[in-house]
Amino acid sequence: MDSIDFYVELGVPKGATHDEIRQAFKALARRYHPDRNPDDIPTQEKFQRITRAYEVLSDPEKRQQYDRLGPLYHLDKAPPTADELGKMVSETIGGFFKSHPRFRNGSNIETTLHLALPEVLGCSKDVTVLRGIICTPCSGTGAKTSADKIPCEECNGKGKKSRFFRSPCTACDGRGFRIHKRCAKCGGIGREERSDTLTINVPGGVQQGQILRIKGKGHASLGDKDNGDLLLTVQIRNHPLLERRGRDVYCEIPVLWNEAILGTSLTIPTVEGTTTIRIPPNTQTHQLFRLTGRGLPDANNQNRGDLHIRVIVELPSSLTPQQEQLMRTLVDELLPSQTPKRMDFENKLPSS
Repeated sequence: MDSIDFYVELGVPKGATHDEIRQAFKALARRYHPDRNPDDIPTQEKFQRITRAYEVLSDPEKRQQYDRLGPLYHLDKAPPTADELGKMVSETIGGFFKSHPRFRNGSNIETTLHLALPEVLGCSKDVTVLRGIICTPCSGTGAKTSADKIPCEECNGKGKKSRFFRSPCTACDGRGFRIHKRCAKCGGIGREERSDTLTINVPGGVQQGQILRIKGKGHASLGDKDNGDLLLTVQIRNHPLLERRGRDVYCEIPVLWNEAILGTSLTIPTVEGTTTIRIPPNTQTHQLFRLTGRGLPDANNQNRGDLHIRVIVELPSSLTPQQEQLMRTLVDELLPSQTPKRMDFENKLPSS
């Protein structure tokens, strides 16, 4: 089901004349034509939407069907599906008391904020979004000049018709005026789409899937209401070496067998970068070491977790004959007390 409002897309009221629709399309087509915006995918998509809206609203028969069916209308005249009918009923009930978009706040923008694990500590992040903002040349009126704002003859410039509920005038969308010549910048919509780069202060301790709301950084209202908000869904990229588990961070580090026996210093990854730890002699495989307070903060940006290091003793994948002989000599010289776990295991085996 197509949720696009063709009238809003062209920036014309539902009571617009054929000439107003044609003039609106021509103004928008000049602004968004692909030849003027090569390699600009959002602008090309906008051009496709206004072309589709004009195709319907410029044809009296199609426009009549669209006015009757609204979002259930199909360009190919196909009947609505059961899912579309169900969604239509749901949206109609949910939005029964909602007004025209011109009398509502601007819509929200939803996008994903991708973070690396170290950025969970808190950071500033640049986010680029395509926003609908108030057109500067016309100050959002859609008219080329103030002289091109003609009082609406249907409502005598009041914006409302004198009915029981005083509903907004359909001829001017409640603005009280109609446009004689449209603003060249926005095509008469009153808004222009612009790619905005915003610097977002990401708090420490953000969680996967958390939504950050940036007030007023969504689309501008089609009228004079407040801007919508920017909603950022946090997605945390996997770290090549660290694994997050709540506030704690885990890492497995391969340790050579001689390092495990003799002890060594190891450079390990942390959330901030790297640090060096000392592996004591006779370290066993899968032994855990903990660095207190080197994990991630909680949701209140306090109480950092720990960094857990698990060492995995790595044995040589192959030995030369000379190395093998040296190993056999070393093993022959080992005492049972030097391998207590193996000795205890063998003592507990049942006698045959």
